[in-house]
Amino acid sequence: MEKKVNWKEKVKEPKFKAYVFFGFYAVFFLVLIIMIRTSPARKEENPTLTPSSSNTPVEDNVNIKNYQYIYTVNEDDHSLVYMGKAYDHKELFTFVNETTNTYYRLNDHFFKKVEGNFVVDSNPYLYESFYNVDNLDELIKNKDAFQEGNEATYTVPISDILDIYYPEENYNGFVVDEIEDVKVTVTEINEKIVKVVFQLDPLAKYLSQVEEASFTHLTITLEYYDYGKITDFDME
Repeated sequence: MEKKVNWKEKVKEPKFKAYVFFGFYAVFFLVLIIMIRTSPARKEENPTLTPSSSNTPVEDNVNIKNYQYIYTVNEDDHSLVYMGKAYDHKELFTFVNETTNTYYRLNDHFFKKVEGNFVVDSNPYLYESFYNVDNLDELIKNKDAFQEGNEATYTVPISDILDIYYPEENYNGFVVDEIEDVKVTVTEINEKIVKVVFQLDPLAKYLSQVEEASFTHLTITLEYYDYGKITDFDME
């Protein structure tokens, strides 16, 4: 005849208590791990899973690009405008110069829309180094020290600008100490960069001497909006 287990006596045994103790915590940690791996906060840590609404042009580069933008270049009285949207390694934008054209960018490859179809084309971005997220992060890194309300205005050494404009050159041997620093204005709303203005007349002065540029005034304005609201896209 099978002997019945006396549970009242069993639960008093130290060995049984140890089994119950470790069993309880094993289940507890298993549930905790599952909750962490499936929680929304976990997904936001890895922006490749879902675009974060807090993406800004100057966040850590593990974040995907996800915003709309307007880049305006003023050379004296002549304006160039780039208007588009960015998602990760893609951009779809309109370039307004003397004519208006639509472009699609995939990494470093550009396609121009011609008669309803996209064809391979050259890079239409002028002064692209100023739109680069890494460069922008470097140029506005000191903005907090000059913040007044939503804006920060300060100067950046011309040598820093030339390091970006000529990443592999030595400024053509020109004495950069003679060139003034560049004025930068950064507008930030709700901890998001919405506008950056580079007043680049000193760079224009430099270019007029080493590249025979035909303009003396240069301003680049970067505007960003709709952070985290862009869904993935292809050629449209």
